[in-house]
Amino acid sequence: MEGVVGISEPDVFTQLVSLREWDGSNEAEISALVKSCMKFLCKPTEQIPNPFAWSIKFRSWGIEVGDLLYKHFPDAKIVFLYRDLESWVVSSMRAFIENDTIELRTWFQMWLATLVPSITKHARENGSILSLFTMGAMMWTSILERYMELLENGVPMLAIRFEDIKSAPRDATQKIFDYCGFSSVDMRSVYEVLEKDSQAGSAISQEMLVQRDFHLTDAHRADFAQVLQAHPVIHSGEYVVPATWVRE
Repeated sequence: MEGVVGISEPDVFTQLVSLREWDGSNEAEISALVKSCMKFLCKPTEQIPNPFAWSIKFRSWGIEVGDLLYKHFPDAKIVFLYRDLESWVVSSMRAFIENDTIELRTWFQMWLATLVPSITKHARENGSILSLFTMGAMMWTSILERYMELLENGVPMLAIRFEDIKSAPRDATQKIFDYCGFSSVDMRSVYEVLEKDSQAGSAISQEMLVQRDFHLTDAHRADFAQVLQAHPVIHSGEYVVPATWVRE
């Protein structure tokens, strides 16, 4: 769409999540940085001097500053895209993990402890190195938990399951566009984009990923089950959060 700027995974918000103290001790500073960084990110450019809208895809843990983004930009339309635990982990393993080693798990845990509250808590209280699949389940439940917390605190959002986008791409996309106020858009070009691989030509294209064979084992699923059984609300890897779009 002319005049719409698309921004994919701006790293600055991941950094702000890692800098934000969970006890709120630097809340004012992080809040001001969220506002300033977003304004800087959305400045007009030579290519698009008069943008009227921005479509920003955050990394998953960007939801941890969702309250601050809503505080400063309450008119923004927020779409929460999520997928089932097992399919997400399989996709992640195929895309990013070649060898599961203790060194890799140690590095991942140190990194995720700055981004995922439940892993932070584990690192501070226990410190034992978790499996990649336990960390994956903790990260997945934490993101869904944060979404529900924001929703309960009055942040309006539309949730869309990845599985529904795959099974009904046109209906799901139309719902997103209607929700964002773009009902008059000619959807034909949008549907053409949906038929293409957005990662084509990269190391994580669909063509490349199908060559990376990875399957979950009973041990992996046992790690998932342990995390899900301990969670107060989310007990299934197919959990559907409130306000999720359901195809009519």
